[in-house]
Amino acid sequence: RVLGELMLCIEYRGVEGAISTQYAALNTEKTAMLRTSAGYRFFIPHNVYIVGTMNTIDRSVESFDLALRRRFRWERTEPDAKALRYHLKLRDEKRGKGAHPWVGLADDLAALNVLIREKDTLGADYEIGHAYLMNLGYPQTLTLSEVRERVWEDSIKSLLEEYLRGSGQGET
Repeated sequence: RVLGELMLCIEYRGVEGAISTQYAALNTEKTAMLRTSAGYRFFIPHNVYIVGTMNTIDRSVESFDLALRRRFRWERTEPDAKALRYHLKLRDEKRGKGAHPWVGLADDLAALNVLIREKDTLGADYEIGHAYLMNLGYPQTLTLSEVRERVWEDSIKSLLEEYLRGSGQGET
């Protein structure tokens, strides 16, 4: 319900598009968004931008995908191994000589995405985004092989298994 109200406010932006929400009664002089003669109203100003990300194959949003698509501008963003390489290189330099370098994860991602793109049952829409390998919370003492194994087990393996579920190729 909240998402529906938010989407309505996105479509009819500005004070002229203000709506009364189910939470209007919770507002006070200190917390109110906009007070009109009709009561407290909620609106999204014209100068507020909402930026979100979504996988093109995300099945969990299929039921309201059309409603989202007509209200937003969509821009395809490819996985960026160069940006990941830069990020990991900075991480490696910051950690110093005592830490194991993880910059090789960028090459691993690029190689994995080539395999995914070339697979008949997958393709470019199923590529793994570089965000999976950014800001990893693993101990800095792990080697590249250990980090690679953890990322695979914690994130990527189950994702690929879900992508391949029902195709008869679930073994990744």
